[in-house]
Amino acid sequence: MSACVVPLYKGKGDKYECGSFRGISLLSVVGKVYGRVLINRVVEGTEGMIGEEQCGFRRGRGCVDQVFVVRQVCEKFLAKGREVFWAFMDLEKAYDRIDREALWVVLSMYGIDGSLLEGVKSFYRNSRACVRVGNSMSEWFPVRVGLRQGCVMSPWLFNVYMDGVVKEVNERVSGTGVSMVNNDGSEWSVNQLLFADDTALVADSEESLARLVEEFGRVCDRRKLRVNVEKSKVMRCTRVKGERRLNVALNGELLEEVECFQYLGSCVCVDGGIGGEVEFRMNEVRKIWGGMKRVFECRSLGKDAKRRLYEGVVVPAALYGAETWSLKVAEKRKLNVVEMRCLRSMCG
Repeated sequence: MSACVVPLYKGKGDKYECGSFRGISLLSVVGKVYGRVLINRVVEGTEGMIGEEQCGFRRGRGCVDQVFVVRQVCEKFLAKGREVFWAFMDLEKAYDRIDREALWVVLSMYGIDGSLLEGVKSFYRNSRACVRVGNSMSEWFPVRVGLRQGCVMSPWLFNVYMDGVVKEVNERVSGTGVSMVNNDGSEWSVNQLLFADDTALVADSEESLARLVEEFGRVCDRRKLRVNVEKSKVMRCTRVKGERRLNVALNGELLEEVECFQYLGSCVCVDGGIGGEVEFRMNEVRKIWGGMKRVFECRSLGKDAKRRLYEGVVVPAALYGAETWSLKVAEKRKLNVVEMRCLRSMCG
């Protein structure tokens, strides 16, 4: 299978650095159709085996589900006067580092074998790519590692591979994580939350989190995935203010402790509140409004068109993840102030 890679600038960083670009692969349409047929059968056979920790690329699940779990864990623990500890792990170029031979082994362990497995493998035999910039193209070169960028099969294949990582970590660190009781009295526990390669590790003590981070790093190394220590952060959710820092390390390097973290687009803070998230949402609205102010204040544009534009662009930015919020009166007031300011400006 061949792919033509077109690099797109991320919008930040040095344009002379390859890391400032994201490669988009142009693939065969026929190959995409065949890939969809294959992956539908793979999903059918493996969906029930993927752990509840994973919400990426799964029907009926999304980022907000994971954000909700994070906020609920923080709120419940803090309400009981307990601390909860988080490690937000960053996997460096996770798709591009997948060991294909290891992937075939994992798929066979999940019951994908025979002609179906051979069909998946056929997408990776003699795979090659070239790079196109403008009207110029590079020479073709072989690609022997990683999942195919832009392929319809890649997201779910990655899910299966990461589920193997999750299960191995769980076997090695049983007893870590957090446990909570539902309203019906049933108990559930979790130590990892995933959305594709975005991984959040959680524990009820610093020692448990350190052990969880260390084992997660070991399993990733063994499966040829690399954890970016610089971008990985730890956080202690607590009501007690102090200067004692967390001592959580990976490969001998201490992970940076933060007061707030942008998790799947939402701001999670150490106090378990959403004050920081509300401020972030309001700033996002101000940025959007500043960039589109002339459009909203244009007198030749009808009010109905402005309303649709407002509801389609401004409102989603203001209320992303609002399903997970527990608003205080002061925070509601701040949101109302920003909304009324926008509406007054729009209506003239």
